Amino acid sequence: MNKYLADGIFLIIATITVIYVAFTPSIRLSLIILACISIYFNYHWFEKLASRPRSKAKIS
Repeated sequence: MNKYLADGIFLIIATITVIYVAFTPSIRLSLIILACISIYFNYHWFEKLASRPRSKAKIS
């Protein structure tokens, strides 16, 4: 449950930052923020994929 809660909080923060980026006039700042979000999201997603087989092995 904690992982799902963290994912939900991260999705809320990501949507807020994307909305903020959409209304910021500076393009460079918005590109940097979007790059940081995408890098963190990809790392988090790969980490979740790597942890899936271990959790299934523990359950079974």
